[in-house]
Amino acid sequence: MTQTVWFTVLFAALLVWLALGTSLLRLLRNDHREIYESLGSPSLLSNNTIRNNWLSLKFLLTGAYRDLDDERVTRLCRVLRGFLVLLALWFAGAATGELLGP
Repeated sequence: MTQTVWFTVLFAALLVWLALGTSLLRLLRNDHREIYESLGSPSLLSNNTIRNNWLSLKFLLTGAYRDLDDERVTRLCRVLRGFLVLLALWFAGAATGELLGP
């Protein structure tokens, strides 16, 4: 696969990740204010710190979203987790040279 295609897919994946993340933050801010604040009131631009990112990722990966008993949040978090796995596999393929080719 050429580098141009690889970077195009990577850029598209980044846009999807940002859109999904924005949706999750909006849901948490509007419907689960206490959880949103416990994550440091993160946003994509103005309050985007390493600590907030870590807390948000931990919330996503530990499955803490299940405690909210909110089907929309649960569905979105499952999609984000699956997308993260796909990105990890994509990067693993790139790191081994399988995706970039000669």
